[in-house]
Amino acid sequence: MHRYEVVDPEHGVVVGLFRFDTPGTVLTRNIRGAGVVPIDDPSKRPRSVMVTEAFKVINGQIALIDAQMVDVPYKMPDVW
Repeated sequence: MHRYEVVDPEHGVVVGLFRFDTPGTVLTRNIRGAGVVPIDDPSKRPRSVMVTEAFKVINGQIALIDAQMVDVPYKMPDVW
């Protein structure tokens, strides 16, 4: 996972840029209370997800989250 963060304390805004690489080799998960369950089809293939999230902080608490996620080829180089 790659991560870049920008913080603007004056305006109470935090922005994060992330890339998650999923190799597609995990076919099941052990979920508490549900046992072993199959993984959804998109996770069964190698892929990466580029994520941008913005958080608005008011009085020390997160008041709003905005997120954008885009599937990209597996281990694609960061574009930022």
